[in-house]
Parts: sequence; C-alpha cells; structure tokens
Amino acid sequence: MSYELRNLPTLKKSTEELDKILNNKLGRFEMPEYAKLRKKVRALRAYYTDREGADNLRFDQINFIVNIMTKLPLPGKDSDSRARLILLGALFHRLERLEYSYDVNQLPAFKSWTMFFAKQVITLETSNSRLYHAIGHDILDLQLGEKNKEYSIDSLTMYDSCNALSKFLTAKIKSSSESSAKEVEVYTKLKYICDEKGQDPKTGKKVFDKGLKRIINLHKEDIARMKAVHYFTAFVKSFVEKIETICVDVNSVLETLERPINEALEQGTEITQSNFKELFKGKGVTDADLEKLVRFIPEGNTYNSINQANEFRKDVVGWSEANQRYLISGLYFFVLDEVKQRANTNGSAVSRTSYEALVSTLKEVLGIELIPEDDKQLLEKKKTSLAILHQFVKGNKNELNLELAHFPSKLKHFKEEAIDLPLLNNFKCFGTIDDILKEILGLHNSTKAKLEEIKSQASESIFAAI
Repeated sequence: MSYELRNLPTLKKSTEELDKILNNKLGRFEMPEYAKLRKKVRALRAYYTDREGADNLRFDQINFIVNIMTKLPLPGKDSDSRARLILLGALFHRLERLEYSYDVNQLPAFKSWTMFFAKQVITLETSNSRLYHAIGHDILDLQLGEKNKEYSIDSLTMYDSCNALSKFLTAKIKSSSESSAKEVEVYTKLKYICDEKGQDPKTGKKVFDKGLKRIINLHKEDIARMKAVHYFTAFVKSFVEKIETICVDVNSVLETLERPINEALEQGTEITQSNFKELFKGKGVTDADLEKLVRFIPEGNTYNSINQANEFRKDVVGWSEANQRYLISGLYFFVLDEVKQRANTNGSAVSRTSYEALVSTLKEVLGIELIPEDDKQLLEKKKTSLAILHQFVKGNKNELNLELAHFPSKLKHFKEEAIDLPLLNNFKCFGTIDDILKEILGLHNSTKAKLEEIKSQASESIFAAI
C-alpha cells in the first residue's frame, strides 16, 4: 500500500477537530449544546413527574439545579463553555449522589441490615429512582442499565464539571434582596443549601461541600494523566496557527499584484524566481511578503506571456500549499514520535490508555493507521516532512519563540497541576530544537556534514521532494 501525505484542506480540518477525534477515542462524554441543555433542565420537573410518584425532597433537589441555571448567563459564544460545565456539574452531582444513596455499602450498619431483611420488598437499585432516570436518560441521554453504575462518564468531564460548580457556588453576585445591592456568594441564595430554618448558611454549605468534594476527589487521581494528552493537541493547534501566520497568504498577495503581473506579461516581460522581487518591489506588497512569495515560484520556470498568467498563479499557490502540507505533516510526525515513547513507558492504565488514544488520533490524521511503520514510502515522506519542519523552525526561530513563550497561557483550560512535558519545554526554548529533530531524523550521532547535506537537500530540492 503506497503512502501519500494528506492534502492541506484535510490536514487543517483534522487539526480543527483534533480534540473531538481524541475525545471519541477516549470514550469521553459528548458535551451537549448549552442552549439545548438549558431547555432540558427547564423541563426537569416535568420529566420527573411524568414518572410514577413524587417526592418533596426530590423537588427540592430539582429546584436547586434549576436555580443554578437561572444564575448562569444566557447562551452566548463567550460564556457557553464555562456555564455549560457548571450546569453539568449540578446534574452530575445529583446523579452521583443518587448512586451513593442507593449503594447499600454506604449505609449505616443498622440501615443496611434493615434493607437486607426487607430486600424482597425494597430493591436498592437506581432503576427505582425516578429522578435518576429523569436526569440520566431524559437530560443527559445516558444509556442506563438495570443496576447501578451501568453508565460511564469519564473522570475528566466529571471532575471539570463538579469543580466548576464548586467554584461557582463561592462566586460573587449582586443581592437583589438588599437595598444596597451588595455582593454575596452564590450559595447564600440557594435554599437547598441554606434551608428555611434560619441556620448559618456556612453550615449548609459545609454539608453540601462534603458530598461534592467526595465526587471531585473520587475522580481527581485520573484527571492529570487524562489532561496530559490535551497538552499535545493544544500544542499542535497552536503551532499550526503559527505556521499559517508565518506562511504568507499567497492568494492575498497575488490578488494585490494581479494587475502589475498581468501588465508585465502583456508586455512580454520575463518573470522568474530571480527577478520577481526587483520587478514588483513597491507595488503594494511588503518586502517581507515578496521574499516569502518568491520561495514558491518554481526555480527555472519562465513566464513571459499573458496566456501564462493562470499557470503562474496555479504554480505559486500549488507550491505554497505543498509547503504547508509538508510542514504540518512534519509537525504531526514529530509529536507522534514523542507520544509513542510515552505510550510505551510503564505507567498507570489510565496514562497508557490516554497516550494510546492520542497515538491512534495522530495516526488517523496522518492517514497511516494501516501503513506498516517500516514502509519505505512512509519513511521517505516522514524524513522529508521533518527536514522541512527543521528548516522552517531554523528560519523563523524568533517568531516561533515569541509565540510559544506564551504557549502555557493557552493551556489554562486544561492545566490544574504541573505535568512534566519535555516536548513542550523544548519548544519553549528553541535552543534544543535541533537536538530533538536530529534524534527523530536518525541523525543524533551523525556528523555535522551529514546534517548539512540533508538540510541542503531539504532547502534546494523541496519542490522535487514534494
């Protein structure tokens, strides 16, 4: 089976959907749209009462979830992600608390014995809970089984959602009941936490926190390992954005130069790679963009007729896209090699599973799932891609260093605690990038002459290689 690199539009689309592809392979909970989730939560009481029987305690628990929703912003691009997590946290919290309350192993001894002797009449299964099914089945679309723990929500989603809820409860909001409209913490306005008996709100919060923190701590052990893989996807997406920024927008530059190029061709002027800058300097395009555009004019080609205008444009755009295609592919090969090492190390089951899912994701993007690793064409494409990436890094070291020095700020969504990531540390300090690429290219112990030979091949024969 011959191997060809994926085309540029496919690579860019896959990069946009990288987290989605990875989450599917990890079996993560599929987040519902915030607006649709709000609509279902508004109907929670109806979902509950549609099932036989009712319980005042359950209505209080439903009102708590609905009240949380009313204090969240309405659907809007900027707020949806965080608000959705908080609302899901309220739903997951109740789902887990129901699981906990139906677990006979968690009951006091005297109650466990009572339930044991009465088991012919009372079955301790969540299948008996109307609210459990209203939340799990009707709102979250989970496949619920006959017994407890038949559904699965991944630890990272559970942790992030419940943690978001915990932080939201202590956030400050305006108190509508005070004439001065002073700011108070959210939990003080929730009856389910602060009951009507006049007790200190902090006491109710302490009791509520105990159950919520139990859920958070239950899932905390696995989340660092699960989050680590998202550092790599965030890194890839950030780097691809920078590639697109540094690589000149060829179509835009050609549009600006369309008239002077056509005029030159109509007059029979020869346009080549060597004279292009001289011919079109000061024609509305910066010297830097001209310099970048020249790289994509095929060396040795001559254009001297208006009939060749479309050919010229096609050649330049084609070489530009091919360059980005190899750069992005090289980046994926580079990250794949790093991740494969982690997947093969001795670690927890969660860690290995997460890295194996990321390996599978990167292979899918590259289109090499079914290609043997020792395939000759694959190895040649990989080597060329990495060499071109190497040239790109060397030629744009300052711009890349500036961009990736701020890279950690892009990880705030994922980062809860420090995780050792040598790959990212190396990219933040480009002084070591050569060593990494040399090792991946199989050049770690090669002579300087050998490295220069391959670098020369990559720069002089890039279009032939493509």
